Amino acid sequence: MRRGAAEAFSKATAPKFHEFQAQEVIQLALEIMSEPMRYHDHFLRFSTSLVMSITYGMSTLELGDKNIDNIMSFVNDVAASMIPGAYLVEMLPWIRHIPSR
Repeated sequence: MRRGAAEAFSKATAPKFHEFQAQEVIQLALEIMSEPMRYHDHFLRFSTSLVMSITYGMSTLELGDKNIDNIMSFVNDVAASMIPGAYLVEMLPWIRHIPSR
């Protein structure tokens, strides 16, 4: 997986992403000019849409798109799981020695 990522995002392949980046930056600028107070939402849409465009070839997503909501929900779940003490086994270490079945 590491080798695949290194090959897909190497210096030599970077120029083919310029078109995706240019489209997304233009849309980001338009969104920020039209609704500057929602800049945080615009940057979330920008980053998610850019990754989805490069990775899956999906067209530009709009604010409120279910894909953006799903991705952000997943990111928030992962972040919450990394908080120390998020799992009972961290507070009671002896639990990890109990077999699951």
